[in-house]
Amino acid sequence: MMNLVYKILKTRKEVDDLISLLVRNGKFVVDLETTGLETFSPDLKIVGIGFSVKTFEAYYVPFNAPEWATELEGDPSTVLLDLFKPILEDPCLGKIGQNIKYDCRVFRKFGVRLQGIVFDTLLASYCLFSDKCKHSLDDMSMNHFGHIKIRTKSVIPKKKKKKGEAPSTMWDAPVDE
Repeated sequence: MMNLVYKILKTRKEVDDLISLLVRNGKFVVDLETTGLETFSPDLKIVGIGFSVKTFEAYYVPFNAPEWATELEGDPSTVLLDLFKPILEDPCLGKIGQNIKYDCRVFRKFGVRLQGIVFDTLLASYCLFSDKCKHSLDDMSMNHFGHIKIRTKSVIPKKKKKKGEAPSTMWDAPVDE
């Protein structure tokens, strides 16, 4: 069994340290968590950003964590995105992602032009295994690593839907999950 390390960053110092690590490494994996899949929805929010520079190790920066509200001046989502914007827009820092065109669209919606894309795991999977497997992150994690990743729908809280009430999204998910 592989040793997985996931760290949730909840302070400005942790974010600053992560940014330094990403810059020193020169390339990194980036992945967005959002409230939906429709990039043109006016209600779409960034819930958090995941990063990785090392196999089986990842960092998650939640935009919906209450800890940020007391430490940052202004809207936590805007402040956090502004902190990451310079490295996300730096074409000299390589970015790797799963279906990274989605992340590009979401970032652009929030004023960030993602540059320096060097690899997309979904495209690679399709090119290598177009006739053999599915290309979702869930499927690829199982097929290539024998690892069942946490499924998005399992962390979104279920609530009794009342008339006119919006369904739960990743924004409502407990950060630690």
